[in-house]
Amino acid sequence: MKKQRKLPRSLRKQPNKVRIKRRNRTGKALRSIRSDSGFYRERGYFAVMSLFLEAGLRSPTDVIEKVFQRKGSCRILELGSGQGFALSELRGKLPQDWLPKIVFEGIDILPVSDKRLNPPKGVLLHSGNILARPFPKSDIIFSIWALGYVGNIGFTVRKTSDALNSGGIAVLHINRHSSTHLNDAKPLVQDLKKLASNLSRIKLKDAGIQVNKALRSDNLIVVIRKE
Repeated sequence: MKKQRKLPRSLRKQPNKVRIKRRNRTGKALRSIRSDSGFYRERGYFAVMSLFLEAGLRSPTDVIEKVFQRKGSCRILELGSGQGFALSELRGKLPQDWLPKIVFEGIDILPVSDKRLNPPKGVLLHSGNILARPFPKSDIIFSIWALGYVGNIGFTVRKTSDALNSGGIAVLHINRHSSTHLNDAKPLVQDLKKLASNLSRIKLKDAGIQVNKALRSDNLIVVIRKE
């Protein structure tokens, strides 16, 4: 009778190790998030670039430059920032002598403020719910693939407007689905036309609002300009 070959040790059942993995689940997750690559950082930056251009604006670096030349400083806030990849790459595209007077800040529901994640240099990250956490006064606020999950989008839009400094601008991407992959996508916004209509009628204090459908996807882009 032919002798059965043993499985490699890495493929054998190891119940003790499985139990250890479950006990250390949080630590394991943090380590896996931390092991990122330059690809994800660049992808975050190009997503911001695409958002601003699709909103009919100039590139985010041009918008920052305009604010910086007017005020001599600038504060940028990203809603749903994740680990701050986009903010970090955006920071790297600006002149070094500007950086001491520019604040890059992000808020995310994930534990992004945990030091074990090695937050990017020069980026302030806060863990918290967008609906509950106060927004710092900012000159530029943007969000990509996050607000669809929030639920109370009208409240978030008003809160964003209130956080803008005079002359500030916000560009908010509202994702209709939970994924960019159509096979895995779950609807987060049931009636996109109704939402767009409701948002366009919101009265904001000393600010104007523009709501457009994204060109290449079934999402909305909201632009808020503070007087």
